[in-house]
Amino acid sequence: MANARAVAELRRWSDLAAIRGALAAVPQLGQGPVGLREIADLCRRRSALRLGRDCHEMRDLLFTIACEWDLSCDRLDEQSSACLGSLVRLLR
Repeated sequence: MANARAVAELRRWSDLAAIRGALAAVPQLGQGPVGLREIADLCRRRSALRLGRDCHEMRDLLFTIACEWDLSCDRLDEQSSACLGSLVRLLR
């Protein structure tokens, strides 16, 4: 049981590191607390760069992120693992 929890935590930390790395590439987004506004701007920029990507997959990932994002705690670090995983798949 403890091993499965450690794997889930490592995956979550890996997802957060990948998202933070993508935010660091855009200097105006990586400064200060990261909320839905910064993530939406990052997703908009990334989707504009990848025009040849499957638009249905992009739409599904954006809907998943929008549905999973918890607005009561708008910080990136407080979001669910499902939300972070979808966000990382969108950024790849």
